[in-house]
Formats: sequence, C-alpha cells, structure tokens
Amino acid sequence: MLDALDIPLNSIIQPHEDLKPLYEFKVSDAPILSLALSPHQDFIVAGTGNSSGGKKFAGIFLRAKSEWNDAQENALLTYKIELPIPIDYSTQALAISVDGEMIIGQSDDYIWKWDRENKRVLEFDGSKFLSIDHHPRVERVRILPLKDMIIINQDLSKGILSRKYISARIFDIRTGKLIRSLKGAHGYLSDLAVDPNGTIIAGVIKDGSAIFWDAQTGELKKALNMVSGIFGNQAEQKQLITKIALSNKYIAIYGKDKQIKLLDFNFKELKSWDISSQTIAELKISPDEKYIIFRELYGPVMGIITIETDKMMRFKISEGPTHFIMSNDAKRIIIGSEKGGIKIFDIEEILKGKSKEKSVDLTITKNALIHLTSSLSSLSSRGE
Repeated sequence: MLDALDIPLNSIIQPHEDLKPLYEFKVSDAPILSLALSPHQDFIVAGTGNSSGGKKFAGIFLRAKSEWNDAQENALLTYKIELPIPIDYSTQALAISVDGEMIIGQSDDYIWKWDRENKRVLEFDGSKFLSIDHHPRVERVRILPLKDMIIINQDLSKGILSRKYISARIFDIRTGKLIRSLKGAHGYLSDLAVDPNGTIIAGVIKDGSAIFWDAQTGELKKALNMVSGIFGNQAEQKQLITKIALSNKYIAIYGKDKQIKLLDFNFKELKSWDISSQTIAELKISPDEKYIIFRELYGPVMGIITIETDKMMRFKISEGPTHFIMSNDAKRIIIGSEKGGIKIFDIEEILKGKSKEKSVDLTITKNALIHLTSSLSSLSSRGE
C-alpha cells in the first residue's frame, strides 16, 4: 500500500472557515491599500484608496493600541492625516521612523513625511513633497526608515502611447536628494523588495526575470530566471517570475508556473511549494524566517507555509483581504480589507485552528507513483 510519507507534506491543504481575529476595527469606507506598524507595536497607520482607477478616496488613518479593542469598533476613525495635495489620492505605501515620530508615505505620485506629534507635513529641504522628476508616474516604492532610504521605480513617459521606465533609484528620507541609481537593468518593475538589512534590492521585470542590486553601490549583482537562467525576454511564459520577497537569509519567488520557491543568497533552490489553485498577489517572509505568508489575488483566501515542516495552511478572511503586514516579533498578521476594515490575527492560533473541512491534494509525486505501481504489481504477482 502507499506509504503516507510518500505524499509530499506541501500537498496537504487545510481550508478554514472565517477565523476570529484578536482585534477588528473599521478605518474607512475605502479599501485598505497600505499598512505600517510602529516599531514599538503601539499604533497602526493605514492608507486607503482605490487601486483599480476611477474615483479615489483620500485617507491615512492612525489607531493606537489602546483603541484596538474598544467599544467603537465599527465607527470610522476621525484621526486623519491631512496632506496639502490638491487632488484626491490613494496611499499605496507607508512606513514609520525608528523613533515612531515620523510617518513616510507614497500617495499616488507624491512622497511625503508627516510629524505625528505636531500633526504637520515635514519638508524635504524646502519642499513638502519629494521632487523626483518632472511629473513622474511612481510605479513601485519601498521605504526603509532604518536606513534613511526611499527606493522608487517610476515611469517617465511623456505621451499616452510611449512608455519609458527607469530602474529603481534611492533617495534620502531626510533631504529627498538622490543617493544613487540602480544600474544594469532598465524596465518596469512589477515587484520590488529589500532585505531587512537594506543591503540587497530585488526587482521583478516584466519579462519575468528577477534582478538583484547591491544597495550600497547600485551595481547589478545577479539576474535570475528560475528555469532557463536567462536574463531577458526569452524565458518560457509559464516560467515568468511575478512576485519576490527577501529576508536576511532567504529569497522567496512566485511565478507563472504556480510555485513558490525558496532560495538562499547563493541562488540555490532550497524548497518549493505548488500553489496550483490560485494566483498570488502578495508574498512575504516572516521576520523570524519561520513562515512564508501569501495572499491570493481572487477571493478571500490567504496562506501560511511553515518552512521547516513544509506544511501549508490556507484560511479565509471575510470582506476580502487587500494588503497585509506582520508584526516585528512575527507573532501577528495585520490584514486590511476591501471594505476598509483591519483585522489582527495570532499566527500560532491560525496554525493550531481546526477547520470544519479538510481536504488533501491528490497530486502524487513521481517517486510516490513508482512506489504505488510497484506495490500493486507485487500484490498482483502474489495473487492478492
């Protein structure tokens, strides 16, 4: 008979009913597009908007830990950061300074800083907004307050039909001045990631390649395609890389082959997991490097992979998750929804939770199939 150990652990999926969060509260009527948790984990900043175009909803809201579980859970927050932008905006990226006093954000094409105590916009050497180029379109932003860095990929097109992208560039948070441009590859970055130490910057180019830069020099370190090893547009369509995440020792990549792959920084593949049922919209490695957490593009489903055991667990989040972050101690997941709500879950409780329904992906590995065929042949030859 087939030994259960011959079925890969990562094929076991446990779908959950909606889970009960530790905390739940309403922020806005608009979808949550960005979140940031203060270094001391005592307040959350949420950015809202409409990522699909059309009408955009202004809003960046603060909530203190003392208010996370109060009696006004369903009330809209009134503590709103007002920015002197003459148009409605969506807030796609947020970060909080190490001392917790400054909030940095990207609202459409505007990069700004906000003084939390004095409730006012701070200036980049005389300018209220980071001045990058004349009317750029900001495409991807990563903000690292610990390193005083803002990494921006942008579109410099002047016309509707002509599109000119440049590789990411690094700006100083305090002054807004350009520190360096990333060299050796130019194009639209569909995803952008930075390791926690701020030493390696990774991007995914539209052609499906993952690229890695040295943040200190701006030099291209490596160009990677998971199967072909080709940097360019020659990779097979099904192998294109679409999402990337970095920790201090791991690289996680997801591609159109519907697999999450874990690599070390020598670019050696360590493990892989099949995510055949859905497309992944967001991918992160937990700060303690125990888990890979992902959000599926369609529907209310998220997932946690325990790296050591290969166990994968999917769970449902009501109201449609739109963005998530993890706490600095890697114990909590903070999830924003399309209806403007925020839910906070305990990771260990999710992993311990019992589902009403359990199913097993019946995909069998080649070795397991050989084992099964051999076992059946043996039984047949003995007349059993």
